[in-house]
Amino acid sequence: MGEQSISTQALVDAKNELLALREIVHQKDSEISSLHDTIRQRDGEVQQMASRLDAATRDYTTAHEEIRQLHDKVRQYEEALVTERAEHTAMLDELRGDSAVIERESARLALERLQKENEELRRSRSSQCCPSSSTTDLCCHVHQRRT
Repeated sequence: MGEQSISTQALVDAKNELLALREIVHQKDSEISSLHDTIRQRDGEVQQMASRLDAATRDYTTAHEEIRQLHDKVRQYEEALVTERAEHTAMLDELRGDSAVIERESARLALERLQKENEELRRSRSSQCCPSSSTTDLCCHVHQRRT
C-alpha cells in the first residue's frame, strides 16, 4: 500500500499542479483578453488621431493655398497700383504742363488787355489835353512839363 499511497499522492499532486496551471492559464487568458481590449481601444484612439491629423493636414493645405492665392492677389494689386501711380503721375505732369501753358496764356492776354487799356487811356488823355496834337506821346510830355 505504500506504493499506492505514493502513487495516489503523486496523482493528487499532479492534479493540484494541473489545477494550478489551469488557473495560471485562465489568468493569462484574462490578461491576454484585457491586453486585446486595450489594443483595440488604443487602435481606435490611433484611428481617431489619424483622422484628425488628416483633417488638420487638409485644413493646412487649404489655408496654405488660400494664403498663396492672397499673396498673388496682393502682388497683382501692387502691380496695378504701380501702373496706376505711373498713369496718375503722367496725368499730373501733363496737367502741370497744361497749367503752365494756361498761366502763360492768361498772363499774355492780361498784358494785351492792359496794353490796350493803356493805349485807350493815352488816346483819351491826348484828346482831352491836346486835341490838335498828332503824336500822343509828345503831347503828354509837353503837358506834363507845363504842369
